[in-house]
Formats: sequence, structure tokens, C-alpha cells
Amino acid sequence: MSRKALFLTDNNVLGDVFAANLKAYVDLHVETVDSLENFQANASGPWDLFISISMITEQDAAKEAYGIAQGSNKDTPFIVVGQKSELSNASEVVTVAGNLDIKSLVKTVAGIFKISAKDMMGIEVPEHFPMPIKLFQYLDSAPCDVFVQTNKNPKVPEFAKVWEKGVIRRHVIKEYIDRGIEFLFVPAADRLKVINIASTQVVEALDNPELSKEEKLDLLEQGFEVVAARLTDNPKVSAEVVTISKKCIEQVTEVIKEFPKLKSLLAGLAENKSRYLYFHSILATYICNHVVKYISWGGEGHSEKISFVLYFHDIFLVPIYNKYPQFKFEEELVFNNLLTDKEKEVVVGHARMAGELVKTFPRVPMGADAIVTQHHGVTSGSGFTLDYRDDVSPLAKVIIVAEAFVDEIITVKDDGGTPDRTAILASLRAKFPRHTYIKIIDSLENLPI
Repeated sequence: MSRKALFLTDNNVLGDVFAANLKAYVDLHVETVDSLENFQANASGPWDLFISISMITEQDAAKEAYGIAQGSNKDTPFIVVGQKSELSNASEVVTVAGNLDIKSLVKTVAGIFKISAKDMMGIEVPEHFPMPIKLFQYLDSAPCDVFVQTNKNPKVPEFAKVWEKGVIRRHVIKEYIDRGIEFLFVPAADRLKVINIASTQVVEALDNPELSKEEKLDLLEQGFEVVAARLTDNPKVSAEVVTISKKCIEQVTEVIKEFPKLKSLLAGLAENKSRYLYFHSILATYICNHVVKYISWGGEGHSEKISFVLYFHDIFLVPIYNKYPQFKFEEELVFNNLLTDKEKEVVVGHARMAGELVKTFPRVPMGADAIVTQHHGVTSGSGFTLDYRDDVSPLAKVIIVAEAFVDEIITVKDDGGTPDRTAILASLRAKFPRHTYIKIIDSLENLPI
């Protein structure tokens, strides 16, 4: 029978992360409570361990919780997470410094229960790195061996070699795409080599004046993936990142003008089997450009800024969606036990991370970093909100509404229906009742669907 812990935290994400990791590594079942009142109500149970974050708002939660625990389970070990409590680093408790220092937490719990390293499942870097299959269409030859995953078990994946270094079988790529396979895999040590070659090929292809608008859409997705892969490996703006992203952003601004209606753009993305993040970004760009044409304070000058913001706003989520393609909405990423603690940390902070990134771009559109940071309605860029206020920039509000519009489209299409503008706008008005958001929603009344 596994051991049990009671964990006091007002952060649901942190609770999920701790529970998933402690169950996986040390077979500890964690129950979370979000207030001292609930901690007190449950503290007399048969617990093997108590855990508490140091502070809840301005209250020393760990100190209060420890006092409660002493009254009912005096000999039960107690872990404080964080350094802000008066109890932190006291001899009678064990302190884990950071909220998301999962390795330290696991080692601490293992030490308390005398669980050896042999008993714990090790964290290993995967030997095979996923690469979007379409990127291989632009390679003249493979710079390394290439593999396909042959099972659907993300924890114990199995691979078969598709082709060896120096070979590209384009008919195999097409067959796999038709079968719904989105990724091929390369040895982790070779991933930068593949990314570098793909970068060059994509930039050269974007200069081809004979590309159709559908081909441009498809190629722009590959550019998006290349930029994401480069920034994931090294989150600094290199000359190569500037070159390819500038080229792609220019093309995005132009290509969406070639689609007269939203449904034609949807059809083009569907024909290319575009993945969720790129699909979402392009549709949101289309909708935002419509809004700034028709809202009173808008204008064509905002188009470049919108294209820039929506190209980078979710860039740090790309590797996570690539790893977990079964998810679509960002809330699904946070509230599940598949993602690691680091991956959930990225999901929660991706807007802040992207905002910090775009500050380092040369000649970044004025205010773009703030818009990127605020695109979930939170001024700090960390987390999500259900109460959309007026303390974010007007263009951030446009993007918030546009992305919600796209979410509605995706939900309807997943249910087998046809998007209805009137129904979508009614839903948005209920979700965003403040008048500044209503004005944006009203400008979508004449969106050509």
C-alpha cells in the first residue's frame, strides 16, 4: 500500500505537479487542500507526510500548518516548500527551496522514507528527438538516420528506421502525411544539424515567386517550426532567427490578404494538415487584421505589429504541443498529469517568456513585447485569467478576442458542426462583458465567413 501525504497549497498547478511526480517516483499519494481551514479539517488522518508552501498571500501558511500538524500527528515529517516562512530552514522541518524544484523534492521524500536510487525511476533525456515531418520535404538529403515511432505509448516509445543518413524518400513522407503521421525522429545529438539545414532551405523556398497561396501557408508553417526549434534549444535571438522570422512575418501579412473569406483560409490550412498552434496563429492574425480595419481606433498600420506578436506569442509552447499532439487548448496542458513540472512551468509562463524574448529583437514594433506578455489578459504574463480587465493594451484585447473566436471555431468543427458567426459572437459577449471588449466583438459583425 502506497504512503499518503497532505499538501497545503493555493496553487492548483503546483499541486498537480507535486502529486504526479511523487506518485511516479516514490509511490506517494498526495492529497491537496487549498486553505488552512481545510488542512485542519484533514490533518488528523493517517498521513505519512505533511507538505506546505511557505506563504499563502500574506499569511505564513507553513508555520500555521505545522502548528496544526503538531496537534494531531506530532511525529509525522513536515516539508516546507519555499523560503518565506518563519519556519523555513528550521531544524524541526525539511525545507525545499523552490516551488518547482521537483528533483530536490523527490530526493527529500526518498530520503525521509529511505527509498534508494535503484527503487526510483530515473529521469532520462529521450534518445530520439521529434521533428515535424514536413520539414523533411525541404531537405535534399538526410543529415542523419531518421526514425518513425511505431507505437502510441509516450512513456515507452518504440522506433523503426525510415531511412539512413544521406537518403530522402519523398514518397514515404507523403504516405506518412496522408496517414496522419506528424513527426519523424532524429537522434537527439543531430537535431541542430537538421534544424540548421531546414532553416536555409525554408528561407530560400520563401523567395520563390511561383508559390501558390496554399504552398506559402504550408511553407510558413515550416518556418514557424524551425524558429521554435532554434529558440527551444537556445532562447536567444540569433541572426538566423531574425532572418527567417522576418521573412515569415512579411509573408504572413501578405498571404492572408489572398484569402477573401475565413472559410477559404480554413480550407487552405486543412488541406495542408496544419497543426494546432500554427493553425490558431494564422486564423487569429486574419481575425485581428479585420478588427483593426473596422474598429474606431484601428488602422492598417497595426497589421505588421499583429503579425509579429501572433508569430511569437506561443512560440515556447511549440515543443510541448509537438510532444503532446492530443491536446489543443492551453488549459488542457496545465490540468493533466502527462506534462513534467518543467513543461507545466513553461505553459504557465510562456507569455512572459515570449515577451522577454521579443524585447531582444532588432527594430521590434513599438509595444509588441507588452502585447505578447499580456495576450492571456494577465499583465505579468504568468498564468491565465477568467476575469478579463481593462489593464492590458488595446491590441492585447484584440488578440484575446480573436483567439477566443478561433477556439469557438475549433470547438464547433471538432463537434462536426459549421461555425456560425452570430452564435460565436453571442458566446464572446458573455465571456467578455466589459465595454472595451464588446466594441472589439461588435467589429466582427461583418467578418466575411
